[in-house]
Amino acid sequence: LVQMFEDPHSIGEVHTLHGLKRYLHQKGLQLGFKLVDQSKSPNQSVSLVLATNSKVVSVIQNINFANFESISEETFTFNEIPFPIKIVVEGFERQLLHGQERFPSVNIFCYGNEVHYFVWFRNHPVFIRIDYSPPLQGGMIDLQYFGVSNYEIADHPNIYLDAIRYFFQFLEFDVKMNGTHIQARYDKERALDLNQLCERVKYLFCLAPYLMDLDWVIGSLNLPSDSKKKVVKAWAEFFAYWAALPINKFITKDRLGILQDILITTEGEYELVWSGEEDYRDQYSIKIPVDFFENIFESIKKLELSIPKFSEESFTRFGQIQLEKKFLNYLRKALSEGEIIQTPEGYEKAPEDLFQRMHEAIHFAEIIRKGGKDLESSVAIAQAVIPLEQTLKFQTTGTLESFKVQSASLALRGENLKVYVLRDYNGIIKLAFFTHEDSLYQKRQSINESWKYNANLSVLEFVSILRYNNYSVPGTEPSFELIDEEIQNIKDALALSQKPVLQKHAEGEKILYGLRASPGRATGRILLGISGRLPEEFNDHIFIASSISPDDNAFLYHAAGIVATGGGILSHAGLIATQFNKPAIIISGTWKQESDGSQFLLYNTLEYQVEQREENAFNLTLHHDLHEREYQMQDGDLVILDANEGSLQVLGQERDTIALFEGFKSLGKINEDISNINDVKELLILRGKKLHVRHQLEKLLNRLSEPVLVEFALREILIGKFLAENKSNPEERSYLLNLILNNKEIGILAEDYLNHIIGQIENKFLLSYSKAIKNIPNAKYPFEIVMPRLEVLRIHELVDSIITSLGANLSEKIQIESKDVYDLEKISAQRLEELRRNRLEEVQRLTKNRERKEYLRHIFRQLGRMDLLLNTSSEQLNEVKKLKQKFDIDDAVYCKKYAEKFILRPEDGAFALSPYVGWKAANLAELEHLGGTGFVPPWFVITDKAFQT
Repeated sequence: LVQMFEDPHSIGEVHTLHGLKRYLHQKGLQLGFKLVDQSKSPNQSVSLVLATNSKVVSVIQNINFANFESISEETFTFNEIPFPIKIVVEGFERQLLHGQERFPSVNIFCYGNEVHYFVWFRNHPVFIRIDYSPPLQGGMIDLQYFGVSNYEIADHPNIYLDAIRYFFQFLEFDVKMNGTHIQARYDKERALDLNQLCERVKYLFCLAPYLMDLDWVIGSLNLPSDSKKKVVKAWAEFFAYWAALPINKFITKDRLGILQDILITTEGEYELVWSGEEDYRDQYSIKIPVDFFENIFESIKKLELSIPKFSEESFTRFGQIQLEKKFLNYLRKALSEGEIIQTPEGYEKAPEDLFQRMHEAIHFAEIIRKGGKDLESSVAIAQAVIPLEQTLKFQTTGTLESFKVQSASLALRGENLKVYVLRDYNGIIKLAFFTHEDSLYQKRQSINESWKYNANLSVLEFVSILRYNNYSVPGTEPSFELIDEEIQNIKDALALSQKPVLQKHAEGEKILYGLRASPGRATGRILLGISGRLPEEFNDHIFIASSISPDDNAFLYHAAGIVATGGGILSHAGLIATQFNKPAIIISGTWKQESDGSQFLLYNTLEYQVEQREENAFNLTLHHDLHEREYQMQDGDLVILDANEGSLQVLGQERDTIALFEGFKSLGKINEDISNINDVKELLILRGKKLHVRHQLEKLLNRLSEPVLVEFALREILIGKFLAENKSNPEERSYLLNLILNNKEIGILAEDYLNHIIGQIENKFLLSYSKAIKNIPNAKYPFEIVMPRLEVLRIHELVDSIITSLGANLSEKIQIESKDVYDLEKISAQRLEELRRNRLEEVQRLTKNRERKEYLRHIFRQLGRMDLLLNTSSEQLNEVKKLKQKFDIDDAVYCKKYAEKFILRPEDGAFALSPYVGWKAANLAELEHLGGTGFVPPWFVITDKAFQT
C-alpha cells in the first residue's frame, strides 16, 4: 500500500502504475516550467480599472489569455469571463481594493479542464498548472518557481523562504523545497471536492502578488527570529480571513517594524512600533464588539432566512471571507432568487403570493403521481447521479413512504448545483432532479402570472454540466425498457406493506454527514491528531485528522474508526481504512488551535422540525426550518461513527455520557471474560467486578434525563456491539431496558424511542422479505437468490434477538411483527434447483464447443457454488464430476502446448494458463473471452519460463 504512493524522481525508480503516472505528471510540470511561455502567445486580455466618480485611480493590464478549446469551453464576452480567467481577475481585484499597487503579469493558456498560468515578476516566472476537475478525477493544483532571483541571492534577508512556505502549508498545500526552488501541490489527499479545490485556487491568486515579496519584507524586519515567526503566523491568519495582505499598512514607513498604532501628538504623528515580545499586534488588531453578531442574526431573523448559527470560537476576529461565508453569500442568494426584495426601507421578505419555498418530498410525490415524461426524466437523471455518490455528501430532508428523500450540493467550477434524490429502502437512488439555486421554490412577478418552478428535469442539461466539469457520466442513456422497468419497480416498492413509524429527532442531537470512505460502524472516544501520541493509545478510539499520510498507518491500524477533514475516498485515508477494514468517512470542518497548542474542530450539524403529512396518497415526513448550527469537537468526545450511512454523531464528554459508554463497554467485556473462564477463583473475582459495574450502570440508567443519551442507551442494549452475542443475555438486556422505561423523568420518551427503533427494524424486515418473496422465483443467477435471502435472514435474526431482549412483560406492551422464513427457504431452494438443472443442460450442450470453453468454466464454478448450498445427491455430484474431468484433461493438454512459450497474448488462452502468466493476466484473458474482442485493452505477458531461462 505504501508503494501506491511512491514519488519516483527517475524512470528507474518507478515500480507501480501509480508511480509511473506520478513521474510523468511531474516530468510534464518540469517541462512546462522550462518552457516559460514559449508556446502560443495569448490573444485576449482583461484590464482592471479602479476609479472614483471623478478620476481613474489605478489600471492593471497584466492579464492575458488564450483558449485553445473555446468550442467546448466557456466563451469570452463582456458580461461573462471564463472561470479560469475570472478567478485571477477577482484575486487581483481584491488586492487592488486593499491598496496593492504592484502586480505580476499573467499569461493563461486554457486546454479544456487543464489550465497553465505563467505568472511573471519582471523576468522571473512562476509556473502554475491547474486541473479544474473533481479531485477523484485528477483535479489538482501544482506550482513551482524560484523564490529568490539569482541576482538577489546575496542581498536577500531570508533565502530559506520560511514565510512563503508557512503560507502554503497554512493553506494545506504539500510543499517541497530544494534550495530556493519551491514546489507546492494541492490534490485529492487534501481536497474534499471541486468546490474546495476552486477555493484554494482563489486564495492562490490572491497570494500571487506577494510570492516574491513576503520573505523579503518579513526577513528585513528589525525583530528577533521568534518575533518574525509570530509575524508570519499572524499574517497567514489575516490572509485566511481577508484573502488580502496589505503589507504596506502593516509596517512602518522605514519598513523595519510592525506598525501597532499612529499616535497624534503636538509634534505631529508618531508611529507606535510593536516590540515583538508580547502577542502580535498591528493597527488592525481589534476586538469584536459585544453583541455584534447577535445584532446581525436579529436582523436576518426578521427576514426569516435560514442562516447557520456558529460558535464564538469560529469568529475570533473580523474577516471579509468569514463574513461572506457566514452571512453575505446567503443574503446575496436570497436576493437573486427573489426570497427577499429591496424596498426604500431596506430589505424585506418577499410576499408569500410571489415566492414560496417547496419541499422536495412533495415534489417527488407530484412527479410520481403525474408519471409520463417527468417521471421518465427523473429516473434517467437518477442513473446519472448514481456514479457521483462517492463524491457527494447527502443530507436526509424527509421520507416518502419507506423511501428517503435527500439533497446534496454538487460542486462545479465556481458554483454549486443542488441535487435532490429519492432512495429506496436499500439506499439505491431511484429518482432525482436538480436546481441551479440553493433551494427548491416557485415564484412569479405578480399574482396574475402562473407560478414558475426552478426544479429541473432536463437530462441533457444535467449530463452536459457533468461532462463540462469532468465528472463521470454514463456512457449511454438508459433504454426505454430499462426506464419502464425501473418505474414499475418504484411503484411496486412503494406499494409494499409497512408499519407506520413516527420519525424521531432527539433534542440536542448532533449528527454531521460526510463521504463514505470505508463501510462499518464504531463507537468510541475521539483523538484529534497524532502529535505526541503512541499508536497503542488509539485502541478503541476514533482517529480524527485533517489528512492522512502513509506515516500514520500504525495509528490507523489501532484505531476503531477513521474520520478525515480533507481528501476523498481515494485519498490515503480511504484506501488504508478499506485495507484495514475500519469504518471511515470524510467530513467538512475547520481546525482551530488554543494558545496552549491543543486543537479543536468546528463542525456544522443540521437542525430541523419534523412534520408528518399525506400528499398525493403518500405518507410523507418533511424536515422543515432546516438550518445549520456550528459546534466544537474536542479530544475525548464520545462519537458514533456510522460509515454505512456516512454519519458521525457527537455525544460529547459530559460525566454521564462517558460513564454510560464505559459502563456498557465494561459490562460486555466482563460477561465475555466470564463465558471463557473455568477457574473458580478468577470467576468469583470477575463476578464481583460485574456486580460493581452493573450497580453503577443501574444508578446511571435510573437518573438519565438527556433524550440523546436515552436513544444511545436503547440502541446499545438492543442492537449495539457492546452487549451482543456472549457479552450479555436476553434477561440482562430486558432488565436494563426496564430500568430505562421505569425512569419517571424519561420513561414515556424512552417508550417512544423504543417503538421508533423497533419500527425501523421491523419495516426493514417486512420490506426485504416482501421483495425477496417476489423476486427470487424469477432470479436468473444464484446471487439474485442468495443475497436477498441472506439479507432477510440477518434482519430476522436481529428481530428475534430484540423479541427475546424485550422479555414477556415488554412484548405485551411493545408489539413487534415477525414472519416465519420457512416459505423463503423453500422458494430459494426450489429456484436454486431449477437454475442448477438449467446450468447442467448448458454444460452438456457446450461441452463440444471449444469456442465457449471459458463460459463453460464459468458455469462449472456456478454449479460448484450451488451444490454447496443445496443438498445435492452423490449421484448428481458424480455426473458433474465426470464432465469436469474431461474439461480438466483438455486444460492439461492446453497448458502443455504453451509451457515453453516466453510471451503469451489474450488469444493464446485464459484461466488455464494462470501457472505461467499469473492470476491477473489469466483473469484479463478470461474477461476478453467472455466479453468479446476489444473488451479489455491490448496486452501481453512475459511468462515465468522466460525468467527461469
